[in-house]
Amino acid sequence: MPPKSLAKEVEDGALDLSTQALTELPVKEMAPLDLKKVDASYNKLVSLPATIDSLKYLRELDLNNNLLKSLPDTLGDLEYLQRLNLANNQLTRLPLTMGNLSRLKWLDMSGNEWDYSQIPAKVIGSCATSKDCTQCAQNIVAHLSELLARKAKADERKRQQREAEERAREEERRRELELERQQKRAEKAARKAERVAAHAAQVAAESKESEENTETESTDVIPDSKVAHKSGLGALWMVLVLLLLSGLLVGAGIHLEFVSAEDLTTVFDQAVSRFKSLTQ
Repeated sequence: MPPKSLAKEVEDGALDLSTQALTELPVKEMAPLDLKKVDASYNKLVSLPATIDSLKYLRELDLNNNLLKSLPDTLGDLEYLQRLNLANNQLTRLPLTMGNLSRLKWLDMSGNEWDYSQIPAKVIGSCATSKDCTQCAQNIVAHLSELLARKAKADERKRQQREAEERAREEERRRELELERQQKRAEKAARKAERVAAHAAQVAAESKESEENTETESTDVIPDSKVAHKSGLGALWMVLVLLLLSGLLVGAGIHLEFVSAEDLTTVFDQAVSRFKSLTQ
């Protein structure tokens, strides 16, 4: 329940808070009262709380002769607001959201320090008469609505640009990761190729060494066989010579015991010489 002091001041949905030296508008206490009209003129208000939009049924708001330097964006959410008095404050700019106040019929902006780069003087007008304030309300809502639409488009372009930049950064990160993966794959393939080449070289070296050993063994075996063959032939020839010699002697009726050692040696030497000449 709202404080009884405020509830008692409400009459037909209207609350008069003027000339009470207020520095802050008690919106929290005002919200449950379903107010339609609030007069907070001739106070010391420097700003309005962002919760001003909680006075959702408000139709008239008088804030003239305060110390207001700015207005909250939520002021533009008072969709039922029809009359707004901002005269004689220290305002320089209006929130663009006031372009949403489609029901605003009357607006007094005189006695402020407006930044004409936002709102041209011809849009504000003189507000010297009630008719001027009516025209001012129409001009301001239309002007701010256009600025709001431009801002929305600019914000959308910025959003799209941010998204495009983020996509570009993501694509760049993806390319960098892919490049890194390719580099790792290439390094892995190079290491594998090195291992394969080293293995192939080792196999080739072992094969060559094996062939050389085989050739060496073959070369060594052949002369030995020849020597053995010659030795065998020599032994065979020696036997044949001795047999032949013995046969000749026996045939001649001469036994070996009657042959002198010198004669036998001579004959044997001749046979050996003959054998060597035949086997060379």
